[in-house]
Parts: sequence; C-alpha cells; structure tokens
Amino acid sequence: MRALPLVLLTALLLVFPGCGSPRPGGRVLVLGLDGLDPRAVDLLVSEGKLPNFARLKREGTAGTLQSRQPLLSPVVWTTVATGKLPEQHGIGHFVSLDPSGREIPVTCTMRRVKALWNIASEAGKTVGVVGWWATWPPEPVRGFVMSDHTAYHFLFPQGETGGEAATTW
Repeated sequence: MRALPLVLLTALLLVFPGCGSPRPGGRVLVLGLDGLDPRAVDLLVSEGKLPNFARLKREGTAGTLQSRQPLLSPVVWTTVATGKLPEQHGIGHFVSLDPSGREIPVTCTMRRVKALWNIASEAGKTVGVVGWWATWPPEPVRGFVMSDHTAYHFLFPQGETGGEAATTW
C-alpha cells in the first residue's frame, strides 16, 4: 500500500498536463479510482476542494459505475477495459492457479479478449496505461503500460514481483 500514493501521483502527472485545449481528433482519458465513493467526490467538488475533478466533470463526461456482483477489482476493471462480461473476458477473481497449483494474481494472459489499449494501438493511436488491474505482464502497445505489478502488489509476499517478466512496456 505504500506505493499507492506513487502510482496515484504518476497517474495525476500523466493526466493533468493533457487537460488543456482539445487537439484536432480529440483525446480520451479514462480515469478510474478503485473504491472511491462518488458522493465524497461530489461533496468535495461542491466545497471547492477538488478543482481538477470539477474541471474534468465540467469539460468531460463523468458517471458512476454500475456493476454487478461480485465487485472484485480485477473483474470490474477488465470488464471496463474490454466491454465484455467476465464469462467472455475470462477474469473472474483476484487470483488464479499456476500450473503447480499455487495461487497467483490474475494476469493479462488470462484475458480472452482485447482491451481498449490493444484496440487503440492496432488503430494507430498512442496509449498510456497506469496501474490497471490484470495488466501484467505488460502487453506490447503503441505507447506505454505500467502494469499492476509496477508497484507493491498486496497479493504477493513482500518483495516478490511475480516473476522475471518486466513490469512496464
């Protein structure tokens, strides 16, 4: 959890410099904050304490995620990234079993369909993905991926990263 502020800071540094005037062809930003109560954001925006969120909501599109049970982060985030239900995309929990029967965090190799960043990359668009659930090992994209294993991962014993594969692309 100590790396969470670093991941959030990195995401913010990548997000807010791009919030200027729209370029021809437009830009798309999908900003998701796992476990954030939208009522708390609305309250803080109304109190003037989150001016950048207020601007994002005012100049973009915002909404509250409507989901189905179980509300497990890798399942929900993979559904958002693919537009497919868990039965279609293949991510159903935080963990899966490796060939030896050991529990391991789910990986992008378990996903059965393309994610937004795959589709955009194939269309010649540059993408940036930071800390999205089930993005390890990072897939080759036109841009970059900082996988969910880049920072501390609570599903691994302390200090373990999940193998020799890189954590970024």
